[in-house]
Amino acid sequence: MSFLPGWNSIELASKIHTWFEVAGIIVLAVLVLTETISLVYSARKDSLLEEKSRAEEVRQKEDAAARLRERKLDAENKQLILAQLEEAKKESADAKVQTAKIKEQVAPRRLSADQRKELIAALAPFKGQQIDVFSVMGDSEGRQFAESLIEILRAAGWDAGPMSGLNQAIFTGDVVGIQVGVNKKDLDGARVPNSLEAFVNVLIKLHLLEKHEVFANDGFAAGKIRLNVGRKPPGG
Repeated sequence: MSFLPGWNSIELASKIHTWFEVAGIIVLAVLVLTETISLVYSARKDSLLEEKSRAEEVRQKEDAAARLRERKLDAENKQLILAQLEEAKKESADAKVQTAKIKEQVAPRRLSADQRKELIAALAPFKGQQIDVFSVMGDSEGRQFAESLIEILRAAGWDAGPMSGLNQAIFTGDVVGIQVGVNKKDLDGARVPNSLEAFVNVLIKLHLLEKHEVFANDGFAAGKIRLNVGRKPPGG
């Protein structure tokens, strides 16, 4: 080992020993320090990984909760839309019903071909029966309906008078629908025309007259039937 520096010198060997001893202590201290720092950073790394894992878990839970709220909101919106659609359908159906009612109310009264045939068949056995037909002055719908009735009456052989056969008058009360009347003396004396019963019955059957009711007036011509055509009744 003589090739080592200071190998044969007590003073130099002592210095070199001291230097290496100090160097060893320093190296050991550095080693301890680096190991300590390594442990600290290792713990910090584990802590950060755990925090990241917890944050990821929280994020996943929040995402799941958000998706759940979104699905719930979508379901609620869907239910709301369906409810609105149902309400719109109902309103549309109600509007159609109301429109149909309004159209029915404003539409002029008309008899179908079958109703005309039935009315003629019921009245034809009493050909020659005289009848006075009146409508309310100013009621164009009532006038048109009265004219159509006169046409049917004449087709059955009844005498509705000269010209158009239609008379118009101003009534003291509100005349709604159809009224059938006769001379009061004829009614009191049981001298009503035989055709009256058949006329009233067929009008009731065709829903042109609500009930079996005949009014009487001294001013009506004897032996004649009086037919008043009033304004169109509600739903008529």
